[in-house]
Parts: sequence; structure tokens; C-alpha cells
Amino acid sequence: MLDENSIGIPGTPVLAYPARLPLRVAGRGIADDRGIYRISGLAPGKYWVRSGAVRLEDDSGGSLPTFSPQSSQSRDASVYTVRLGSDTTDANVRPNPGTLFSLTTPVQCSGPPVMVTLTSESILQSASVPCPGEHKFENLPPGRYEVLAENPGGTQAALELLVLNTDTFRTLQLADLPRLRIEPDKIPLLARRDNLYDLTPFRPVVPPLLPGQWEFVAPTPHPRYATTIRLDHSRDSHNLFIGPRSFNRLLVTLSEQAGKVEGIVKESPGIPVFLWPVAEANRRILGGPRDVIADANGRFSLPGLPPGDYRILATFDQTTMDFETLEEARAGVIPVSAGQTTNVELTNWLAP
Repeated sequence: MLDENSIGIPGTPVLAYPARLPLRVAGRGIADDRGIYRISGLAPGKYWVRSGAVRLEDDSGGSLPTFSPQSSQSRDASVYTVRLGSDTTDANVRPNPGTLFSLTTPVQCSGPPVMVTLTSESILQSASVPCPGEHKFENLPPGRYEVLAENPGGTQAALELLVLNTDTFRTLQLADLPRLRIEPDKIPLLARRDNLYDLTPFRPVVPPLLPGQWEFVAPTPHPRYATTIRLDHSRDSHNLFIGPRSFNRLLVTLSEQAGKVEGIVKESPGIPVFLWPVAEANRRILGGPRDVIADANGRFSLPGLPPGDYRILATFDQTTMDFETLEEARAGVIPVSAGQTTNVELTNWLAP
């Protein structure tokens, strides 16, 4: 983490993002007194590195979130490859100067203190706020934000979405959680909430849900799969916005014609096998790429697939999969037909 004179900047937060949009934080570190940082625990793959916003010690201004080496946009950022068992070095960042703002959030509520959480692409902050009361979030860079307030009992919430480009006040009025009815009501659903900062794991849906942007998948047994999961007032599917103070009918449409991919990875027992849906619609139906561990004979099965084209790769060198790795490995494309099984034979790909 370097200033304009190539001197280390201590105390600056540094974030790592998988090198794809939308931006979601995968890891975080803090620059030490020499400006050196380390982000550990990253899965193998390709990443962008970005500094967080910091108020300068002399109060002369601030530094804005900046991608390595010195860019405000991800399209101009350097891409760093993380591999198992090795360190990725020289991911230097020179933060750009800029103006930072504040957000004051008066909370209208009754009862015990509520938790107010602020998220953006580079910030995750929470504060306990008395009822009624207010909290001031400071040193915020310009950009999109979500503010969520929740009461301790999990029965009321307030949500505000905003673009911050000046010091701002935004009142949060707690109300009962949005109501949700799933049709058919016996379909098991998983969901995760998108809070702008990161993606939480998929969990079983237990209504009511917090307001916000949600991603839904249906882990139905083969040969069924959910062709659509949508709100009755929305054409969008699987990725849905549930508004505050709303009543929502979540409609699930099933197909009985799921496809399947089966095969063997030669001389590779226990190897991870990754399946990447080429079509974005199929990635949304499945909640992203699929993966499975081959058995002691190298055999694997991936059922419950919507028809379409898929890319497939077997490797011990990855724990997650992304498009860039598939390109690097020249992973082949296989077709999956409705209600049919596609058989493949693979070899272990070794990352260079």
C-alpha cells in the first residue's frame, strides 16, 4: 500500500474480490506500519485487489477505494492468480485521493436497541442503536449503499437503498417483516441475501424474510428442477427483490425433465469435478456452477440439470470454479438434453 512517494501507508484496509462482476468481497486484510498487507484463506482463482477508504491522519482529506495498481474501475484493474500452496506477491496499490462523506441514520422504533448494518462494495459496518436513536457512519466513499435495521427478536426491519455523494440523513422506520407465501407450499427452497458486500451461504427458506435482494434455488430430487422461481408481480426469476412492508407470493414452476452428467476421471480417485452452465439462466437456476467429488474409482454423477450446454473440468488445483480458469484449461463444452444422461470421460487438469 503506497502513497505518491512510494512510501507505505499503514492501517489501510485491503480487499480481494473474485475477478468478475458483481463485486463481492472474498477476503480482507489491513496494511501494517510498513504498508504491507496479507489476505489469507482465499480459494484458488483470479482476483482483483482494492484498497478501502481511509481518512488521512492530518485530516487533510481521504483516500478512495482504488483497484491495484491505481484505478477507480475494475475494468482497469490488475488480475492476480491465487494457486494452492503458494503466495501471490507484488499486488501493490496506490490509493487515489478523494472526498469522504457521512451517513446519519435516525431510527424510529420502540423496545430494545436495534442493529443497523451498512454495506457497500467495500464496507461492512454495524452499530447497536437505541430505540429511538440515531447513528452516524463516517468516512464513507461515494457509491451505492444498503442500510438495514433489525430488531433483536427478528420480527421487524427497515431497509434503505441509496447513492451517497454528500453528507446524508436517512430515517429508518421499523415495520413488520415482509410476508411470504410459497406456491406450491411443500417445495423445499434455499436462499441467500445479497447485501452488496458479500454473498452468504444458501440456507433453507423460513418465512418471513428480511427485505432486500434474494437469490433462490430449489434442491429438488432428480429428475425435477425448478425452471422459474419468481414473485407473482415480477418477470425476473430466481434473483428477486423483496420490499419492506410487502406481501409476496413466490411461485415455483417445476420440470420433470432434468438432465444428468455422469462419467469417470481416469486414474483420479477423489478428484473435484466442476460443471459450469454456459447460459446465465441455467447458472441462476442452479445457484452457480455445480461440483462433486469423484468416488474411489474416479466416477461421478451430476443430476438435476436444466437442458443446455455446460463446460466441465476435473482438477485437484481448484476449490472453486470461474470462467477464466475454464478458459485457461480449455475446458470442453458438452450438451445436456432434457431427461437424458450425458456420459463423459475426463483427465486431471494440472494448473500451469
